[in-house]
Amino acid sequence: MTVAMLGAILVLVVLASGALAVGAAVQARHVAQVAADHAALAGAQSLASGSERPCTVVAQVAQLNGGVVRSCQARGGDLLVTVTVQVSQARLGGWLTQGALAHGRARAGPGPP
Repeated sequence: MTVAMLGAILVLVVLASGALAVGAAVQARHVAQVAADHAALAGAQSLASGSERPCTVVAQVAQLNGGVVRSCQARGGDLLVTVTVQVSQARLGGWLTQGALAHGRARAGPGPP
């Protein structure tokens, strides 16, 4: 095996690791957005039904969807939610995403009159 072949193999491994890291980040972003959407909808329903603690519902739903609530604010009848998800480390490119967080934001509430 020549040095050029070893170099080419190394370049391919680095490129594959980068592609896997990007894929993991995109997947985590989608999970964070779904968790935020579901949590905001559940919290808005709780708020509309008279609950004084809709953010408790938001936290529970976000956790069930793999996320952690970073912010939850009730503004009028609307609920604004931000959720984070840890980017997966269980891939070849995990060293590239170490400690990375993906964020999802959602707003839910009654529609316009």
